[in-house]
Amino acid sequence: MSLLNNKEHDSMRGDILSISARAKKAKLEFKDTIDGSVGAFYSEDKKLILYSGVDKYLKDNASKELAYPPCTGGDKYKESILKYLLQEKYKYFNDKYSIGFSSTLGGTGACYFAFKLFSNPQDSILVPFPGWPNYDLLISTAGSKVIKYNLIDEHGKFDYLNLENKINDLAKIQKDIILVINDPAENPTGYSMSKEDLNNLKNVLAKTNAHVIVLFDIAYINYGPNDPLYIFEYADTLSENVTSLFAFSLSKTLSVYGLRGGALFGFMKKDECDSFTKGANKLARGIYSCPTSVSIGVANNIFSNKDNTKKFNSELENNLRLLRKRDSLLINGLKEVGFKIIQTTSSFYVTFYANNAYELAEKLESKHVFLVPLSNNLIRIAVSGLNIEEISKLPSIIKETYNEQW
Repeated sequence: MSLLNNKEHDSMRGDILSISARAKKAKLEFKDTIDGSVGAFYSEDKKLILYSGVDKYLKDNASKELAYPPCTGGDKYKESILKYLLQEKYKYFNDKYSIGFSSTLGGTGACYFAFKLFSNPQDSILVPFPGWPNYDLLISTAGSKVIKYNLIDEHGKFDYLNLENKINDLAKIQKDIILVINDPAENPTGYSMSKEDLNNLKNVLAKTNAHVIVLFDIAYINYGPNDPLYIFEYADTLSENVTSLFAFSLSKTLSVYGLRGGALFGFMKKDECDSFTKGANKLARGIYSCPTSVSIGVANNIFSNKDNTKKFNSELENNLRLLRKRDSLLINGLKEVGFKIIQTTSSFYVTFYANNAYELAEKLESKHVFLVPLSNNLIRIAVSGLNIEEISKLPSIIKETYNEQW
């Protein structure tokens, strides 16, 4: 059965920030509160993950980073981010493409820039369901419309046939189509595309006569099953009718959620790159003038220094081991009590199927457990914010509450 049959697919009743606010309020009164709402990475002692390079830089330099940076972040920021992400292929991609680049206020800002700069007014943009609820708001704010494609079919695989139908229908009325691919470790499901999935997507894109702008939302680039370089190597193989954009987030990469750092960049032709650069400068200047200088400084310090990058990667690997342990514990626990899980690989989220999910989530809140219903049969748990003790308790609490309903 297609997940898109749910009436709630276009409204996303489970508002994450509202649920999080209720959880924070509950914590003040109830020590047993379990907050699985917001996707932020916390340590076992419930403190935000803090990388040593970030900590040292902020202590030594935060008060010095108060001047206006360039609207789009500056050349050093661009080089730092791209060299970190593209690794040994940096020169190859830099020589082959004109890489359009702009700093943004987080991955959210990167997505908004893509929707605003690459879509025409009242065009429709394809986003996954289940998907990040904020896509809808960003797209409507940019002046466009949302069309949902089904991310996962009844066999738990990427539903490329549904996407192909959506693209074919849209190609009849639009010459340019923006398609959002949130991979790896998709929010909210944690789903990462397999090689088979990616090959099916490539074939779908090659069949259409439309110009497809694929926005790869890579907020969770470090949390998938593959080396981060794979997504860029994959984009390089796509057909000539495809332009590849990438929305990058410092929030998830460096665990600096409040600094609002990110970037939108793409593999472009020179005329596209020139147009994008001018448009991004104008958009940034017209909305917020410039990015935060501290976020630019933190990224430059870690990603432009090999020793700092090496130390960061080492700490990241330790954190990934912790996240995998939490994921495995929660997935196995939910399966043991009878719930079906959407496939995930060391992501911030675990999503499970449950009938009457909205009612179940409301009932759980009465027991001081805060989760995010995505539709009437799906609930998301932000495992990144839970420690092992909380995860050990959670499946039985969910099952007991589920049984009380029916």
